[in-house]
Amino acid sequence: MLESICWFLLFIVIYACVHYQFKYCIPVGLVVLKIVESLSILMAIRAYVYFRIYEPELNLKFVNDYANQLFDVIAEMIKNKQEL
Repeated sequence: MLESICWFLLFIVIYACVHYQFKYCIPVGLVVLKIVESLSILMAIRAYVYFRIYEPELNLKFVNDYANQLFDVIAEMIKNKQEL
């Protein structure tokens, strides 16, 4: 009997934790997603304005070399089973 009461109390505690998790974590997650989306839109607009107005020479070879170097480092880390 005492064991059943303890299991029921544990269920109530877990139920309350899950309730607060969904009550607070979902709104916090939505706020974070809104911030990420706003920042990505702002970065896209800034890049457009920078390349449209100031018209610097876009060096695609540099971008390609940098991306290849980044992928090589990631591949080496995965090969060595290190944390990214």
